[in-house]
Amino acid sequence: MGRVIGPVFGAASQAATTWSVALNTTYTGLVVSNPAGSLKDLLILRAGFALSVAPVAIAKIGLFTGYLAAGVATHTTPLTPFSLKVGAATTGMVAKADAAATLVGTPTWVMPILAGFTAGALPSPALATIELDEAIIVPPGGYFGIGALTAVVGFGAIWWAERDPA
Repeated sequence: MGRVIGPVFGAASQAATTWSVALNTTYTGLVVSNPAGSLKDLLILRAGFALSVAPVAIAKIGLFTGYLAAGVATHTTPLTPFSLKVGAATTGMVAKADAAATLVGTPTWVMPILAGFTAGALPSPALATIELDEAIIVPPGGYFGIGALTAVVGFGAIWWAERDPA
């Protein structure tokens, strides 16, 4: 990860989660959103996913984004984001993180991060992390998440920085 100026935040699953199938707008998994009234952009730095239960069907894990000017309004199961400077406060942070939320707009797949596999042919390790180096910018009203093409149970994490729009 390159040198990031300013605070860096993260959100992670705190228990094994059953992830939504495909681009379901009634979403479960891990999604980070930028509220509509925010005056910051979220710069996605890294995302990761690890299986905790071997899947029955072929499973592929990927990253998705979405946007609607009004932003995500229903945060069904909010998570508590944290500062990646251990012990530092999250004062001034604008992003929201959820294990379940009603997504708005049309989610779009951005990138696969873990190839398809079944319980009989798990990859080793059954873990994917990807360094994004601020390549994905989430404006106010947007969101970024980790998704699965079939039912999976696992843990996810997303790291981001916040800055004034360029």
